[in-house]
Amino acid sequence: MRKTFPRCFPGLLVVVTACGVGASEQAEPPAVESRFEAGQVWSYENREGEDQSRVLVERVGRLADTATVVHIQIIRVAVASRFQPSGVQDIIPHVAIAEDVLDASVLELKDEVVSPVGFASAYGAWLQTVESGEASYYTMSVAEIVDLVERAVN
Repeated sequence: MRKTFPRCFPGLLVVVTACGVGASEQAEPPAVESRFEAGQVWSYENREGEDQSRVLVERVGRLADTATVVHIQIIRVAVASRFQPSGVQDIIPHVAIAEDVLDASVLELKDEVVSPVGFASAYGAWLQTVESGEASYYTMSVAEIVDLVERAVN
């Protein structure tokens, strides 16, 4: 799999988590058929020490009739962040990720109910960056995305 590192703006978490591959997609049409559904909580191949971290599926859609994209939150992470008073960020509010890449990252569907935090505003910011041609979606594993966000916010 090709690893693509997006153009991001350190310190702007909403933008950082909204960056990705290619940047010419149109706004996302309605949801599509997928094994992923809004509200699902998945364990994933996480970073060391983050065994309780989860992926919360928020939405599934298609960009420019080419790629199925899953919109997720990554919760219960321990991202070192100079922007947090505690020095640690425990949630990445929005990540747009290719469905096949997410499928390769997740391990087990969990029987958990989790309420999203900050998803709507982060998703809205992502849509704006996609419409302006500045962002798209990730094609790297969830753990790699967490590492990338951590590097960007430090």
